[in-house]
Amino acid sequence: MKLRKNPAVLPGLVLLLGLGALGLRLALYRLCVDDKGLLTPGHPLELGAWILTGAAALLAVLSGGGPREKRYPAAEALGELLATVSILLTLPESIHSLVSALEVIRLALSAVACVGLGWAAVSRLRGGRPPMLCYGLACLFFAMNVVCCYRSWVSHPQLQDYLFPLLGALAMMAFAYLRCVPEKFRSRRVVGLIGGFVCMAALAKTQFVPMYLGCGLWMLTNADAPGEPL
Repeated sequence: MKLRKNPAVLPGLVLLLGLGALGLRLALYRLCVDDKGLLTPGHPLELGAWILTGAAALLAVLSGGGPREKRYPAAEALGELLATVSILLTLPESIHSLVSALEVIRLALSAVACVGLGWAAVSRLRGGRPPMLCYGLACLFFAMNVVCCYRSWVSHPQLQDYLFPLLGALAMMAFAYLRCVPEKFRSRRVVGLIGGFVCMAALAKTQFVPMYLGCGLWMLTNADAPGEPL
């Protein structure tokens, strides 16, 4: 695909689509909520968000087959550092919401994920490749995050309320796993681009805004990274 000749073009387009969807969803929640707190079904703003979602998914699926040959370790490290900082910024909110043993485990795993992703970033900046354990630790945290948040997501009455945060959380988990698998470069690219989009769109209504922002940028900057950790 010609868009992949410049490694910043495709993620940049997906980022713009995600920000567009975020703007539409913010306007939707500001202008189209009735007295019961429910969104007006079939509103043009909602339809616009779905159209942008379809466009981002199409770009991701048609993004090309082979891995990129040239490496940009600074960009990859930047994305991993953004993810690390964003998870750290969610720690106060995680501590505030501790009501079950699962959430205590999630809190502990969030610190572990920060160590793994921070280690990966430092390894890249030093010219090496991080071990797959770095991403395995992050994957454990993202999986536990899905488990802990699922009950609150499904309690929302409308699809717009929980779909984007749910898809974003699943994408973080899948992307961390795919970062460990050498032969899954195409799947990683698709998941990273779609994940970056849904994380941007989810910022309109999610509990962990810093994590979705930072991890969305991590997926976009690392979606098309060549090679894999050793």
